[in-house]
Amino acid sequence: ELSRFDPSRFIKAPAALINSHFKGQGKLEPRPQVDAHVEISDSRLAGEVLVGQGDIRIDWPRVPRADILLKLGVNQLKANGAYGQPGDVLEMLINAPKLGAYGIDGGLNAQLRLAGTPQAPSLSVNAESTKLRIPGAAQLNGLMLKLEAGGETNSPLSIDLSVARIDSAEQAGLARSIRLQASGSNSQHILVASAELSEKQKLALRLQGGLDGLRWRGEVQEASLSGGRQNLQLSAPAALALAPESWAFGPAKLSGAEQTNSWQASFEARADAKKMRANLSARGPRLGELSGQIEATMLGPWSINQQAPWLASLKSRIDD
Repeated sequence: ELSRFDPSRFIKAPAALINSHFKGQGKLEPRPQVDAHVEISDSRLAGEVLVGQGDIRIDWPRVPRADILLKLGVNQLKANGAYGQPGDVLEMLINAPKLGAYGIDGGLNAQLRLAGTPQAPSLSVNAESTKLRIPGAAQLNGLMLKLEAGGETNSPLSIDLSVARIDSAEQAGLARSIRLQASGSNSQHILVASAELSEKQKLALRLQGGLDGLRWRGEVQEASLSGGRQNLQLSAPAALALAPESWAFGPAKLSGAEQTNSWQASFEARADAKKMRANLSARGPRLGELSGQIEATMLGPWSINQQAPWLASLKSRIDD
């Protein structure tokens, strides 16, 4: 039993005053088993009224029963069902119009459905939000997401994500009419993306490839940036590989045009936990011939070390 418990006294968390009653039984051997009931009443979190109750039964690795209801102010979370063996379904409903208590401006409505087993799960998600803003980061306006996915190699994969507008901390209207769609299976699918950028430029992408665990390998089949002063497009499909520990793109053949000036280029880049390397060569009537290399120190394959110096070289030749 908890009485007037405030977790912010021990960890970085919103101030709270929690009163709850817990009863249950369980054992660890021969496998973890828990049968518990909890009630929260007369409590507050981040200035909002907190109430809830829940029953959960665990027979690891299965959850035979989950029946949970939590309310924080006008926000509500429901979970009901079971998970862990064929035929089990666990459904979750999130109705959270005000997320200020969590440091997020805006709200979120979502329905999640988890079925199957830990070895072969399947997930269905429907979510929407008029506005989601994390202070100091981006704001998403008009978010809608539909997702169907599974954990096996040949599980169907379907994604339909749209965002009306993205505002960054530095620039309102950074991107508009963003759309990402995926169809196929985990091992073989097509991704199509489009967006309107600043200065009325339009970005379009088409990728084909597949997942192998946490690694994605395939190719960028189409890529273009049009509508502004500079038009850019991919002249031929280019290889793309993404993984937690590294990524690689190219070599890619690019072409572009700016009013009466046209050019062609070849670009290749890759990174691991220590270094990012990129090579570019280009030629055109006004450019002449250019070739350059860039090397940056990484804090990981997805994070550049901003404190470390960059190494770069550039060669240029312009005919008279």
